[in-house]
Amino acid sequence: MELKPTLDQAFISASIGILSTDQRGNIAAINQQASEIMGIDRQKIVGTNISENLKMTARLVRRCLKTGKPQIGRHIRRRRMKLVANITPVQENGNVLGAVCCFEKMYEFEQTCSANRPVK
Repeated sequence: MELKPTLDQAFISASIGILSTDQRGNIAAINQQASEIMGIDRQKIVGTNISENLKMTARLVRRCLKTGKPQIGRHIRRRRMKLVANITPVQENGNVLGAVCCFEKMYEFEQTCSANRPVK
């Protein structure tokens, strides 16, 4: 029997921060990496509106939800950190159901880019 990871396991194990919102911007899920990067408690933030806790990210998420267009490679500057984020709409039959935001610390992103090694 072949073992396959579930979507939940992939979400939890990802090396980047991931959070998702519903169409109103309420946080539906957040992985541990996102919690650590942002310095927020996962249990307390789920169910709250992204504008309440992540103001810089909220602007980009609202734009994505309103237009249905991704916000790719966006820089988010917080007091003590810089992030790079990709925010994409979650859609079904042309309707925007929510958004998913994937992000990592800028210096980690830059290290990945500078280590641009070909895959063999």
